[in-house]
Amino acid sequence: MKNAFNIFLITLSIVFFTLAGFQVYLRLNPSRTLAVSTVGFEKYRYPQVFDQVDEIVVLSNPIRIQIEDLGINLPIFQSRINNDVWETTDKGASYLVETPVPGDKGNSVIYGHNWNGLFANLVNTKSGQIVKVEYEDGSTKEFVVDHTSIVGPDNSEILAFSEKPILTIYTCTGFLDSQRFVVVATLKQ
Repeated sequence: MKNAFNIFLITLSIVFFTLAGFQVYLRLNPSRTLAVSTVGFEKYRYPQVFDQVDEIVVLSNPIRIQIEDLGINLPIFQSRINNDVWETTDKGASYLVETPVPGDKGNSVIYGHNWNGLFANLVNTKSGQIVKVEYEDGSTKEFVVDHTSIVGPDNSEILAFSEKPILTIYTCTGFLDSQRFVVVATLKQ
């Protein structure tokens, strides 16, 4: 009986060390390729015209996001949904071009990895904090954090259309990045 219990504890230790090692790998290996599935997000897609256009022309794209209180200051890269997979980058934040430009009417989406130097501090966001988005034309718009939440990876309501300009920022969180930390901010008037 004692021998079986020892084998059980050793096996359990190996499993936990393997999971911990995998988590360290996910956090420290920026060359890994991750994708976010769009399954379940279909009803929140913006006009289908985006699916038929090779290049989206916008007068002034977002190029930088800052949340000074959290030490977040990242370049923004345009990303698309290709074959139901969201493109991601390990060099900054990703702006989903299928959503409105931040500050325009609707729900703009910016997302990034929960890594040091990227969105690791996003989970410390508080209501009332200021998010600044800089654009190619040199202008800057400020958004005020309205609320934060933690949702499952299949929760598509974070993409719901809005009649007012809002900015949705999110990253992974939880054990083995199994959940999403969501920040919703409204355009400062």
